[in-house]
Amino acid sequence: MLLNINNLSVNLGGLNILHDINLNVNDREIVVVVGANGAGKSTLMRTIIGLNKASSGTILFENKEINTLQSYERANLGISLVPEGRMLFSDMTVLENLQMGAYPYRKNPKRVKENLEKVFDLFPVLYKNQNRKSNTFSGGEQQMISIGRGLMGEPKLLMIDELSLGLAQKIIDLLLKTVQKLLLNNISVLMVEQNVRQALKIANRAYVLDNGSIVLSGSGEDLLNNDHVQKAYMGL
Repeated sequence: MLLNINNLSVNLGGLNILHDINLNVNDREIVVVVGANGAGKSTLMRTIIGLNKASSGTILFENKEINTLQSYERANLGISLVPEGRMLFSDMTVLENLQMGAYPYRKNPKRVKENLEKVFDLFPVLYKNQNRKSNTFSGGEQQMISIGRGLMGEPKLLMIDELSLGLAQKIIDLLLKTVQKLLLNNISVLMVEQNVRQALKIANRAYVLDNGSIVLSGSGEDLLNNDHVQKAYMGL
């Protein structure tokens, strides 16, 4: 098992945001977490990468407990986060943003170059415009830069927080197909997503997070056809 979360709780500002979360991600698997705004999805992702501190419970990555590790140490183990809102360095070029993601290999130019080539293969538009500043791109292209930056550190687990936020349907379709391709490179994916229907279609497994607790879990197909999920999150 790649990621194994046991009885995880998180308190922020005196509020209990996550309650006894149990979740896992296997090798070469897409796992999706769905839920309404304020359910705790982003808090979960930030806690896994080390930006929030767990109040109780354990986070295991490749059978190693990582609760006490700093964010950069977790990144060095192979965990990468594509944050909500993309969080690019707006005055930096595409190339410079991507190079920021290669921090673990900054002393190995050959490896950085190889990873750049992989990102440019996924997103040819970035190769053609690598010297443009990131703030001149559309939202969809900025999401490509953000995903590319996350891939530059050679993650074993790529976490994506709200892939489709503010994007046109055509771009969402393209990005979801790209996510599926990552499995071919032995990269597992943990996604937080409000576009429930499309996310569940590509998910191997999925969890429903409601008010800080996991209330449902199963295969992507099972949850896609679940009456509660359809009524609560897909408007059916």
